[in-house]
Amino acid sequence: MKYILNILCCCMILSVSAQPTIFTASDTVFVKLDTLNALYSGEISTPFDVVNETNSSMTLMCTRTFIDTVSPFNYPYVQSLPDFPVEGSHEKFCWGPICYNYGTDASSSNASLLVNIPTGVTDNTFIAYFYPHNVLGTTTLEYCFHPVGDISSGSCQQITYVISDEIFGCTIDIACNYDSSANVDDGSCEYLSCAGCTDFTACNYNPESTIDDGSCLVNDECGVCGGSGIPEGECDCEGNVLDECGECGSLELSGCTDPTACNFDSQATEDDGSCFSLTSQISTDLVNGFMIPDAQGQCFSSQINVTSFNAGDVVNNGNTDILNISMNLEHSYMGDLTITFICPNGQSIQVHQQGGNGTFLGVPVDNDADLTPGTGWDYYWEPGATNGTWAENAGGTLPSGSYESVQSFTNLDGCPLNGTWEVEVCDFWASDNGFIFDWNISVNNTEYCDCEGAVLDECGVCGGDGIPAGECDCDGNVLDECGVCGGDGSTCCGDFDFGDVGFGLSPDPSLGEGFVSGFVGQDYFDVLHILTPTFASDIDDAYPPTLPIDSINLIDVVMTDIATGTMYSPEELGLMVVCNNNGDSPDPCMLIGGTQYCISIEGTPNIPGVFTLDLLMLGWLTIFEPFSAEFMFANFSLNIQCDLIESVATVDADTELGTLGNIDVTLINGVIPTSFSWTNENGDVVGTGEDLLDVGPGNYDLTIVADSCTTISENMIVGDVSCILTAEYAITNEIENISFGMIDVTVIGANGVASFVWTNAEGIPIGTNEDLLDVSEGLYNLTVTDENGCLVVLSNITVLSTVPGCTNVNACNYNPSSLIDDGSCVFPEFGYDCFGECVSDVDNDGICDELEIAGCTDVEAFNYNSEATDSCNSLCIYFIPDCNSLGDSGWLDTESGTYPGQTYGIFGEMYNEDIALHLSTTIVEPGSGVSYTLESFDFTSMSGLPDGLFSSMTGAQMTPNSQLCVNISGIPIETGVFDILFTGEAYINVFGNSINIGVISFTHAIEIGDNPNPIPGCTYPGSDNYLLYAMVDDGSCIISGCTDPEASNFHPIFNLENGLCQYVDDVSDCIEDLNQDGTIGTPDLLQLLSAYGQACD
Repeated sequence: MKYILNILCCCMILSVSAQPTIFTASDTVFVKLDTLNALYSGEISTPFDVVNETNSSMTLMCTRTFIDTVSPFNYPYVQSLPDFPVEGSHEKFCWGPICYNYGTDASSSNASLLVNIPTGVTDNTFIAYFYPHNVLGTTTLEYCFHPVGDISSGSCQQITYVISDEIFGCTIDIACNYDSSANVDDGSCEYLSCAGCTDFTACNYNPESTIDDGSCLVNDECGVCGGSGIPEGECDCEGNVLDECGECGSLELSGCTDPTACNFDSQATEDDGSCFSLTSQISTDLVNGFMIPDAQGQCFSSQINVTSFNAGDVVNNGNTDILNISMNLEHSYMGDLTITFICPNGQSIQVHQQGGNGTFLGVPVDNDADLTPGTGWDYYWEPGATNGTWAENAGGTLPSGSYESVQSFTNLDGCPLNGTWEVEVCDFWASDNGFIFDWNISVNNTEYCDCEGAVLDECGVCGGDGIPAGECDCDGNVLDECGVCGGDGSTCCGDFDFGDVGFGLSPDPSLGEGFVSGFVGQDYFDVLHILTPTFASDIDDAYPPTLPIDSINLIDVVMTDIATGTMYSPEELGLMVVCNNNGDSPDPCMLIGGTQYCISIEGTPNIPGVFTLDLLMLGWLTIFEPFSAEFMFANFSLNIQCDLIESVATVDADTELGTLGNIDVTLINGVIPTSFSWTNENGDVVGTGEDLLDVGPGNYDLTIVADSCTTISENMIVGDVSCILTAEYAITNEIENISFGMIDVTVIGANGVASFVWTNAEGIPIGTNEDLLDVSEGLYNLTVTDENGCLVVLSNITVLSTVPGCTNVNACNYNPSSLIDDGSCVFPEFGYDCFGECVSDVDNDGICDELEIAGCTDVEAFNYNSEATDSCNSLCIYFIPDCNSLGDSGWLDTESGTYPGQTYGIFGEMYNEDIALHLSTTIVEPGSGVSYTLESFDFTSMSGLPDGLFSSMTGAQMTPNSQLCVNISGIPIETGVFDILFTGEAYINVFGNSINIGVISFTHAIEIGDNPNPIPGCTYPGSDNYLLYAMVDDGSCIISGCTDPEASNFHPIFNLENGLCQYVDDVSDCIEDLNQDGTIGTPDLLQLLSAYGQACD
């Protein structure tokens, strides 16, 4: 602890001419031993101001003399160590650019360490330090400031340290904080903390109270302490009233008692189950948060059993029936996660699929070693969101709000609403963690869409009339000439001119026609026009010429690579076949005989080659009875060619030798690439050239963009010729009395055949196979070795023994020791917990109404309440506590102190800040820690400003809940962090009496940093414009004097004429008066010395 001398008085040592003047805060310092730290070796510092009031500069050193010392006194100084303690007080001092060691008698006489004080300048760098070190008594030291070797020409100052052992405290025995060990009363006595009701018969009797404050109360007839009894108009303490028969509390009114329901009845006293709302919540609250497992392959899951919907209710349309899905969570790496919601029949929607890299979710604790939950933020996924997915908004911290889901909400179409809903969150990287605090699914009312009983029409409009007459969909589209809703008639329309033939194809393979060529990675579209035959003989002469065809149906399409013979479906090539039968049949690929139709081939090809395209058709005919026969429209051609790479050569890395690998790619002659992009397993771009050079082991993909197409070559592997052996395992635990456990091992990167040695907890070998089968509960170890001697050791693999039971943490009979679920889980009824409590939850947020905490939940508000569960944002206060908001109501909830609490400045640059000093309505008394209501505060002083900063504020009286604006400005000329103390006396009112509780200080920190730029200016102390904080001399120094070479007092150092030149007529008769000012003095001596040794012309 440091003891800083408070300014009590100002002592000044007047000196004779050519001596410095010394100012100190006090020549005697009184210190109580109990104000120092436990070792009583605290530091007492006393600054001196040394002033040059002479007409010339001074160059001084300092000598310290002992006038009187306590015993023991550590001099010559010996350092005290824990193993070798040294008793006795000691001292040291600092002056100029250096602090001298303990026990140093004088400052350095080295010219570079002397302190130069120009005329009229005050040097405040001297500080005397004294360390009592548990020694009582009086010590007097004398400090003399003098030229080197001439102590008699200096000025001296004595300072006396008086160290006592007085114990200050409250000495009044009836006070709450009476201190029997105190021998000096310090005015800290208080009488509130122990005041209360001392009557043991009262209902609010406080056995801890020693002072009766007149607050004693008695119970009323309802047993309420200090209550007023049964309210007027009621007949008992339960709030009941007399009914028409004069009976108390017998009248019950049934109805809907849910204030959020459409049919809420404010007069109802008993809920009759008739409530209906427009939305329902499927929700859970994980209270303090549940950690997302931070290991690859493990997932967090949470379930809730829902029984509140009507039997048979399902999600008809996920885009309209689901209002939103939400989750409150935090995580330090969004790209690690997948989030999936699963409905009772197993259908699911994945709202996030990794992506987003290191984007923060909420406010996580970004330290894997710290498992403290951070602050979760609310994130929503809505069917109507248009602002992109999480991954599309990645970067920094993902703001709370609504986002698009990765998968469509129609994935939930058909989901039953009653049953077990589940959320699954998986972390696919073994670092960074997070917590989930709650999740919810908001479902629109499945029957009504408003409180008037209206229903959604087929377009999702509440109370609407459906698709208007003449239109074909809910977007206002109409059928085009091809029968396509909203089409423009140009996509696929049966409008080819086949002439007078009864059957035709276009393109026609028999005429050498084919589909237009396509390119890999580019959109493709072409049309096959078909004039279906009227008679079977148009296809096969074996049929009678008059046998009509009822219809033909496209049942399969096969595409064959001519070069390889490989057969593909269109979908495997990135294409699809789209039929248009103009709506003549529910099956669009069912084509009626004798009619023209079209079939389009469209999509994005992904495999190059020349393909034949065969359409397998099923024709339907009738000869007495309907029958079918297969036939084929064959040998259509489609050219999709793209082959850019001729060869790939790989050089593996060697991690033991520290060498990296390469992938050398050779393109086919004639290919003109426009860009290359190499990516690693994480999707990060690691190269943009034709070859990939100097990379570590891994799996790489290459994307080449050429004039003709884009090709992606995947899974180019750079291996490691050194050891890359790893092993993973999966445990199957033992099920008591049912089955043994096992450990399934997977080895990766083995050179040759790996060997295995299993041992138990005692180190005894128990197996040599890769997997360990039929094991009981216990610890096991595995050593894996490959043929190159690479070694992997898996230690303390734990197999547990479990009994079947309920593994669902939301169930009433959840068994944490069970790892096998036996289907025995029992869930609470809707609206109840496992103990039958919390029957009322009006806002359906999982928090009982009586436990709701109303408050401001807007994190941007000044009075944001992180504990609030019930939003009451009308209470939010938005203001910034500073000098611009003096008098704002927001100060009512602000603690006493300075605002802002810290400001910043730069050495040598202008600092100008307004600091608001706020006084609240209460204050904590330092001695007792008791909070009192303030009466007033007299702000008397401000201290601790760094050199160069000043404030015009000297003091003011403040009343409760008031603010004072204090300006601090100037150019700081020292660096560091400075605690600025705003000090004053506080007064409280106790039982009508104004009591001074002592000196109170509020702290504001000013941090002055180093100036990164050199500060130019005049660095010569003797100049007229000397700049104390200048770092680099810029040649701007101004030295005024006579600049006329003809004058007798001319000197070449002068660069500004002062009009005081003297000439021969003005020359003094005294030859010793070198500067011709009429007086022989020190300036003449200095002028002689400055010219000493020069040659005379």
